Amino acid sequence: MAVAVLPRLNGTLSKLAKQGESAAAKAVDLPPGVDEIPESQRPAWRRILIGAIHGEGLEQWAIGPMLDGLVHVGLDDESVRRFFKTQGDDELRHRDLFTAYLHRHYKATDGAPKLAHRILYDGILKPLARTGARKPLRVLLPLLTFERAAGTLYMNRLIQCTAGKRMPVMNKLLRSIRQDEARHVAGVGMTCRALIERQPPKPGERALLIGIVKLVIADMDRKAWWKPGLQRHMESIGLDVNAMNKDNATVFAELLRIIHGQD
Repeated sequence: MAVAVLPRLNGTLSKLAKQGESAAAKAVDLPPGVDEIPESQRPAWRRILIGAIHGEGLEQWAIGPMLDGLVHVGLDDESVRRFFKTQGDDELRHRDLFTAYLHRHYKATDGAPKLAHRILYDGILKPLARTGARKPLRVLLPLLTFERAAGTLYMNRLIQCTAGKRMPVMNKLLRSIRQDEARHVAGVGMTCRALIERQPPKPGERALLIGIVKLVIADMDRKAWWKPGLQRHMESIGLDVNAMNKDNATVFAELLRIIHGQD
């Protein structure tokens, strides 16, 4: 059965799409200059950049199957398409900006993600994302999880780490991206809530959705045994790993409420 676009969803996504288009029109290239990254912190920032580059690329890729899924369930409207197009354009721009920073400061254009990352995203989440052509929540919920935990909370902590340091290029870059991510969280979150309100997932599907979100949260555990050296890297630039994992737990609780239709 087709799902009617809720007026409040339509209006909000239209407003967010306009904001995104306006921001994109004003977007600039990577700020000039070279940051003075302390030698002890260079491995950490390189790892952060490589993770960000691959994360932004995956988010952009996932939007295609998810849009097909929204059409399948009847949530097909100009405001929906415009919003997610601006989000996809943002993700590509973010990836290119992080890549430019990596090249300027490390003379590299890319790097291979860790094996565990490839197994989770390429081996598990990408195949699941393809089923988003019929079950869009399987893409929307992990997308929201990542945007909320990495795009806003983690980004805030990275900005704090660069404030007052000799890293003005990174600080400006992160601040500009954070504005986009906040817009993504608002739009993706509202779309998730609208879908669940109109078509509450059955118990089996709900369990699968919770499992997918758990996988994404687990991948962002900075103390996980399959991420050797990550905690040391994070702490070398002044990040509190325990606090970040608490952020992830907060996001998981938020997503559970959304999945159960309680938010």
